[in-house]
Amino acid sequence: MRASFADSVKLYAPGVTEISDKDELLKLLHDSMEESADKLRAAGDELKNTMKRFDGKEMPKLAFMSFAIAHEIERLLATPMISPEVPENSLMISSLETSQRGDFLPPRPGP
Repeated sequence: MRASFADSVKLYAPGVTEISDKDELLKLLHDSMEESADKLRAAGDELKNTMKRFDGKEMPKLAFMSFAIAHEIERLLATPMISPEVPENSLMISSLETSQRGDFLPPRPGP
């Protein structure tokens, strides 16, 4: 059974409930992505190893991770939209306000 939304926030996004504006939320997301990228880089050698698939065949761990990510993205896309009537979702919904160009995040600086 999956954890409730509130329990998942406590586990995967500690501190998010103290955030009060879009810029703070974007900074938390950026910091979380950087931390995850560091962990992924540190696991590089381990990801070259193989593991057993569900059917018992061997596959690279990196390929399995790619499968798991694709599965979660598909699951998220299939999940109904978040209801604004649920109080704990109000910050999430307000954080999805778009920029003037219609983007959810500002463009990255660079060439």
